[in-house]
Amino acid sequence: MTKQFLLVGSLFLFAFVSCQTKKSLKVESFVVDEGWGYKLVFGKKTIIYQTNIPAIQNQQTFHSERDALVIGYLVKEKLLHNQIPPTVSLNELASAKVQIMP
Repeated sequence: MTKQFLLVGSLFLFAFVSCQTKKSLKVESFVVDEGWGYKLVFGKKTIIYQTNIPAIQNQQTFHSERDALVIGYLVKEKLLHNQIPPTVSLNELASAKVQIMP
């Protein structure tokens, strides 16, 4: 009986923490130089501040707010699914139709 109580309690706590993390982890866009970036904010603390498009050779800002937010939400989902580090691939950039200058 005690083991069952601990298991149910642990599952409840895990579900509660997951819901709180999902609600508390926010993606925000911001303007940088000649483009856009995104940040992930947990509560009042910025945990990721991304000014450049990840996974590409040269440093480029996102060309639109949409591009920055799409990748920001992708990174958020990776974090919520415990993919650490939440790296972004060239294929994911292409699938999201992020504009990259040659």
